[in-house]
Amino acid sequence: NAIFKQALSQAEALRLGVLHHCVRLACADPVSDVTAAALELLINLADTNPRAQADLGASRALHARVVALVQLNDDPSSTAGPGAQGNGAAAAAMGPRPGLAARAATSLRVRMSACLFVSHLTWNNKANQAVLSEEAEMVPALLAIVQRARDTLAAAAAHSEPSPVPGPPLSAAG
Repeated sequence: NAIFKQALSQAEALRLGVLHHCVRLACADPVSDVTAAALELLINLADTNPRAQADLGASRALHARVVALVQLNDDPSSTAGPGAQGNGAAAAAMGPRPGLAARAATSLRVRMSACLFVSHLTWNNKANQAVLSEEAEMVPALLAIVQRARDTLAAAAAHSEPSPVPGPPLSAAG
């Protein structure tokens, strides 16, 4: 990325108003790949730039949007679009729906970008840490993502077969 840890490029991006446009795109509906791309630019601007961190940290609208993005529904069995709470049982009864997996993948990408954005925005910025720690939904949303990842990994491990290793089985005796 042309602005990642590039102080001159970051300063020019801030001077040209890229920050404002990326915030606008990140806050626009519907959630899409454009949302994730805008967040990725904001991540790279906020990474090592105290001015960008301060400007982004001052936006309550952006804080609220990031909390909402972290809570996006990325369940492919959901009948609802990104961000809505769907009924998985109803979706299963209806059968596969075209585009559902793509929407879930987009929602997951946006959720992960929102999490990374929070990390970069708050990493070494005490003011942003304090502001975002006041968002009541942030910690439960982040914990829900961790739990979902844990459940997904456990399900994948339960359904995978061990890969065959050539040669005799290894034993503790060696």
